[in-house]
Amino acid sequence: MAWRLHQARRMKKVLLAAFITLSFTACGKSKFDKILSQESDWKDKMCACTDKDCTEKVQKDYKEWDKSMKSDFSEDDLKNLSGDQIAKAMDVEKEMRTCRRKFDK
Repeated sequence: MAWRLHQARRMKKVLLAAFITLSFTACGKSKFDKILSQESDWKDKMCACTDKDCTEKVQKDYKEWDKSMKSDFSEDDLKNLSGDQIAKAMDVEKEMRTCRRKFDK
């Protein structure tokens, strides 16, 4: 009887640990979500600029970051993107482009 009680407690601990691990994994961001978040940060930097020199510097740094991200994002990753994910990325890029061009007048 004591052995079964010990096994039941042990199994409960194992199941709890597995549940916690799966919960954190499910709540974690996907690779695309992380990249989109970083791109959003770049957009915020661009939109915070108060002159053309700033936008040019941010654009240059963004392009370098963008090249490094492309090497981390495979063709399979691109194939698995949803329409919603693509739309979000396009919205961020459009906002960034608008902020970049505000000093072109």
